[in-house]
Parts: sequence; structure tokens; C-alpha cells
Amino acid sequence: MEEDREDRGAEAKNADPNASSSSGGGGKKGSPCEECGEQPWKYRCPGCDRLTCSLPCVQAHKRRTACTGKRPRTAPVPLARFDDKQLLSDYTFLEETNQARESAHRLIAGFGGNFGGPGGAQMPPWLFFLRKAAQRRGIRLYFLPRGMARREQNRTRHNHRFARLLACLPL
Repeated sequence: MEEDREDRGAEAKNADPNASSSSGGGGKKGSPCEECGEQPWKYRCPGCDRLTCSLPCVQAHKRRTACTGKRPRTAPVPLARFDDKQLLSDYTFLEETNQARESAHRLIAGFGGNFGGPGGAQMPPWLFFLRKAAQRRGIRLYFLPRGMARREQNRTRHNHRFARLLACLPL
């Protein structure tokens, strides 16, 4: 197997300079598969540009090189290889990033007024008064997001009539 690789390396050195190798990103149609060398290549690995002819060759390539078969999305691409496919891939990556940012923003907005900043979710009035009463006493309160079990179990309240904080602390 190592001899095959050496033979292919020697063939690459002696190859026509107009023909591209797998590292150059080219490869003329009809040139042999870089894995078996027997049939013309049909498939190009998006991760490493290796040229293969069949599913067994693709699988052998992935086992031998531990290639994932996926192009690294944040890797720089030379301007000579930047085509419509690369542009679409980059655009899709930016759209997915924006979607993740918006999803995180919606999630944070649901946590309460101490998250999300201006325009974030507003706290219910009783939590707002509880936080203000605690601040007057030098206590900083942080609230868990809605739906969390410990927030539902918390029975801490502010009594307006007697200006008292009624705390329920688990032991």
C-alpha cells in the first residue's frame, strides 16, 4: 500500500503541469481515481479534494485519512478557487449564524428583566416590587428563567402593607 502511495507521488511529480492534482483542487475528467488508480474519478471529497471513483474508494479514503468529508466552513479559500459554490456556502453559513443569534436573543428575552436589557422581557409586577424592596435593603436578587422547577418552588414575596420581605429558603 505504501508503494502505491509512493508511485502516485512519483506520478504526480511527472504529471502534466496543466493537469491539477488533488491539492490544487483540479483534476481533469478521465484522470484516474486517487485511491485505487484503476478507474476514472467521479467524485471529489469536499473536505480534502481527493478524487475517487466509487463508494468503496470514498470509504477507504475516509478510513485511511480520517477525513470527515466536510469542507471546513471557516477555513480560508484562495481567491482562485472562490466560485459560486463557495459563495453560496459562505452565505448559508452566515444565515445559520444569524439564525442562531436570533434564537439565542429570543431565549434570553424570556428570562426576565434582569436579562435582555432594554426591550427585553418585562418582569411581572410582583417580581419587580420584590427586587426593588431587596435593593433598598442592599440585596441583589437574580431570578431563574420561567419554567425552571426552583423558580416555581420559590415562595419569596414582598408584603407591601408591612414593608417586609417574606423569604422561603430551602435548607
